[in-house]
Amino acid sequence: MKPEKHFPTILGLLLLVAGVAGGVILTNNGVDLRSKAGGDCKPVTIQMANVTDNSADISFLTSATCLSTLKN
Repeated sequence: MKPEKHFPTILGLLLLVAGVAGGVILTNNGVDLRSKAGGDCKPVTIQMANVTDNSADISFLTSATCLSTLKN
């Protein structure tokens, strides 16, 4: 007869607590999508093309190199 394999209870409880704690931490840390751009990163010559019910192509230029995010 083969011996049965058991998952240690303590290890299972630690994994459960770590999973719940990780889920709570990740849920409470929302994503901040607000602009942190300086004054020199204002968009100019904004153009929209291929506008449909659920998508659009948007392009613009800035006076300096900077990261940008579009929010609906």
